[in-house]
Amino acid sequence: MSIERAQLNFLIPDEFSKKLNNFDIELINFGEFKERSSRTIQNDVLNNFKFTIIKSGECCVYNDQQKIYMKPMDVALISPFAFYSAEGVGDEPLEFYFIRFDIPDTLKRYDFMTFFHLSALNIYHDLINEQFINECEKAIKKIKLHSPGYFFHLDILLRSILFSIVQSNTYSDTKVSLSFKNSNEESTIIKCIMYIDEHIHENIKVDDLCNYLNVSQSYLYRCFKNVLQTSTKEFLNKYRMRFICSDLQYSSLSIKEIADKYSFPSAYAFTNSFKAVYEISPSEFRAIKKHESISSLKQ
Repeated sequence: MSIERAQLNFLIPDEFSKKLNNFDIELINFGEFKERSSRTIQNDVLNNFKFTIIKSGECCVYNDQQKIYMKPMDVALISPFAFYSAEGVGDEPLEFYFIRFDIPDTLKRYDFMTFFHLSALNIYHDLINEQFINECEKAIKKIKLHSPGYFFHLDILLRSILFSIVQSNTYSDTKVSLSFKNSNEESTIIKCIMYIDEHIHENIKVDDLCNYLNVSQSYLYRCFKNVLQTSTKEFLNKYRMRFICSDLQYSSLSIKEIADKYSFPSAYAFTNSFKAVYEISPSEFRAIKKHESISSLKQ
């Protein structure tokens, strides 16, 4: 029996589908961003992959090599441990969706990046359309309502955009990449992030990072100041707060339970640490996110 005949009678997975399933992709987070005041979004580095899908407004994404401007329907795929900055430009407020995902197995992660021809920052111009944006809006509402199948919906969105990248790689003018050129200071920060990830629920101190890397506090401080324009302590606090914000927004854990989960000595100490980063209490943050969810559902 010919392959064509077999595919008509019994569906045979194509090579792309088989490859995609073999990567064991794990969805981490999905959400939306709406610019309110600051033009600068972040000077950042992540330990996982992140899609940024521009809905409205314009921005530029850059590292120490060049700036790349993005407009609605453009997509950025940021690779793990890529150092980057982003800022809104123009008069219209910036709005985008983001999808964070990971491939825990190191070899499969490398295979994934090779298969999709990924660099540190990957910008795809006109990759998606209004229909995809509408599906993102539906996904947001499903998550807020805890509708059955919302995770499956997100998985379809992620696979759909990955398939679009495979198609876009055929056309050289649809993609711009910024390659990895990690300095010694950036490599030091990456090692810190890997350590923090492994001990995220512990009460990590700057001394713990110094002892792990066998470096002085002054050297580590210089690394973070030169690369991310922040101190070691500030980065450590803000990085851990990402996980905490997710728990505040999406879990039903009490403030005390979250404080215990991340090894704060008390709920009072946790509240003070949270206020130092966001200038509001954890309870106020949770209330704001709940109000935003309700307002979004009424639209």
